[in-house]
Amino acid sequence: MRAAVCRVPHEPLTIESVDIDRPMAREALVRTAASGVCHSDLHFVEGLYPIAAPAILGHEAAGVVEEVGEFVTYVQGKGGVATVIPFGTKIELDGWAFLQGARTIRGSSMGSNRFRVDMPRYIDFYLQGRLKLDEMITRAGRLEDVNEAFRAMKAGEVARTVLLFG
Repeated sequence: MRAAVCRVPHEPLTIESVDIDRPMAREALVRTAASGVCHSDLHFVEGLYPIAAPAILGHEAAGVVEEVGEFVTYVQGKGGVATVIPFGTKIELDGWAFLQGARTIRGSSMGSNRFRVDMPRYIDFYLQGRLKLDEMITRAGRLEDVNEAFRAMKAGEVARTVLLFG
C-alpha cells in the first residue's frame, strides 16, 4: 500500500510503499478510498504535536473493510464502511479556577457520537440532500498532492481538501 509518511517535522511528507500486517484480534484492515486533510495533521507536520516518526498521519479516512480480526463483531468484512478515530490532544487547566466550584472533566470522542446510530443517519441525510458535504470540499486531489494540500490549508486558500486514493 502507498502512504504519505511523516519522517521529520517541518519537512514534506514522502509517498512510500508500506507493508500492512493482517489485522490483530480487535482490528479491521481498511482499504482507504479517500481522506480529508485537516489542521490536526498539519500540527504534527509542523512539530506542534509530538509524534513518533516515521508516522502515517490521517484520521479523516474512509474506505472499505478488507479483513477483520477474530473478535471484531460489528464490522463483518468486505463491504463494511469504516472510519479512523483520532487520538486525543493535551489540555491545560488552571487548577485554582477549576477547583472554585463543582466542575467535572468528561471525555468526548467525536462529540460523544453514537457511531452505530448517528453515521447511518448522516449517510441518509447526505443521500437525501439534507447534509451538504460536497459543498464543504474546496479541493480534491490525489495522495501525491498531500504537501500542496497542507500548504493551501495553512495559507487559507481552502477550507477542506479531500485526497482520493485509487
